[in-house]
Amino acid sequence: LSFAAELQKSYPWLTTCCKHYNQIVDLLLEPPATIIHGEYYKRNIPHVNGVAYPVDWESAAIAPGEIDLASLIEAWPAEIADHCKMIYQQVRWPQDPPAHFERRLDAARLYLQLRWLGDRPEWTVAERYQWRFVQLREVSERLGLI
Repeated sequence: LSFAAELQKSYPWLTTCCKHYNQIVDLLLEPPATIIHGEYYKRNIPHVNGVAYPVDWESAAIAPGEIDLASLIEAWPAEIADHCKMIYQQVRWPQDPPAHFERRLDAARLYLQLRWLGDRPEWTVAERYQWRFVQLREVSERLGLI
């Protein structure tokens, strides 16, 4: 929020979103946790002969797996992202996914946008990262924060 001070006129909803973030972050603190990569983006997952070799593990942590899923499918077309979510759910929960899966995934999306927008002040205000505010607003609306 402090990094985006000069953008408040463009994103007047941001203060409300950040104010209510703690209501949502609790979803990410609920078990189960696993080992996550933390930056599971295409650029960090080279493939050699059909085998994925994730690199750049500096953000690895014990956290909800939905964070890696959210980063993997970030900005993908809805049809592909939905297919990936379905496969993820089938593998992780062969019977049925928990009822709160979509909300927890949105909490992970919210976390990722705030993480990157709050990582470096120059990224927050850079034109090339303004798409993150669009994503942040969309997920904040779905979660009922704004």
